[in-house]
Amino acid sequence: MNWKAELITYKGEKRIAVIFAKNARLIARIKTFDGARWSASKKYWHLPDTIDNRIRFKISSPLLPSMEGIQQLEQFKHWLQSKRYSENTIKTYSEALQSFLTFFNQKSVFEIT
Repeated sequence: MNWKAELITYKGEKRIAVIFAKNARLIARIKTFDGARWSASKKYWHLPDTIDNRIRFKISSPLLPSMEGIQQLEQFKHWLQSKRYSENTIKTYSEALQSFLTFFNQKSVFEIT
């Protein structure tokens, strides 16, 4: 099964386009992802541009934290959820931490002071 993923801007929003020939199994699978949408005019599926989706669809970017940083970012999100922060707060705090960890992506998280 051949598919291709690429970064796009769809209606002013950064998204990841997933392009493949019509296949019921792939369509059913992509529908399970949060924020997956079909573009009838462009004839492809697209998803939000997130770290998880970039990893899932093997889109590399020099502007990502290290793998350790990504794991710590996920732990931070779970901690915020356990403290019952709103989704908007979690998103804002996580994006700020992601920017910080991206800047220090050559260092271990535990070496940052």
